[in-house]
Amino acid sequence: MKLRDWNLLLDVSSRLYAANPASDTALRFVVTASEFTKNWDPGQKAIAARLARIPDDLTAIRSSAQLAEGKEDFARARSILRPLIDNNRAEMYDFNQYTWNALFVGKVTEEDVSLLQRAIAKKSDSSYAEIHTLACLYADMSKTKEARELLLRAMDSGGFDVPNEPIWFGFGRIAEDYGLPAVALSLYQRVGKTPDAESPTSTYKLARMREKLLLAGTKP
Repeated sequence: MKLRDWNLLLDVSSRLYAANPASDTALRFVVTASEFTKNWDPGQKAIAARLARIPDDLTAIRSSAQLAEGKEDFARARSILRPLIDNNRAEMYDFNQYTWNALFVGKVTEEDVSLLQRAIAKKSDSSYAEIHTLACLYADMSKTKEARELLLRAMDSGGFDVPNEPIWFGFGRIAEDYGLPAVALSLYQRVGKTPDAESPTSTYKLARMREKLLLAGTKP
């Protein structure tokens, strides 16, 4: 995992899971390796085996959403996570992932904002991740004042003296809201390709998506 040798991870984790079918860690490793190798079959079979043993298993459900994200089917990922929210089984991770995926779908709603707001309100120690997500949701809905305030709050929560790459992305969305495409593009270019950029839900991929939309919109 640390070496990001996904083929080797798939081989090792598949054997680990076969020997330890009750292990959540082994299942997560198989699914992550399947996602990054785009070899979907081992991950899908591992999830199916877990659900056959334990219907409605949380790790299997979340892993199924992860595979959908790997296939860039973010609407499907949201549909997999939604029953957890509706049945009061969701944890902060689920709320954060469900609403973050709305940015990739390209349709953030008031309900997305409300869901994450309520989840954050129930926590006494909201973390950088969910505060940053909520800021980006606000920016996507052109609520620039709220978005900016939350980006600064996210920096405080993360202990950042200067913006990191996800924060620059948030400010880029605000620049778009103000009709400043050149500024937005310059901010998106600050979101470089880090090791985490490989993730299908990375801020890096979201920044590239926004760049393409902006450049397409500036063509004559």
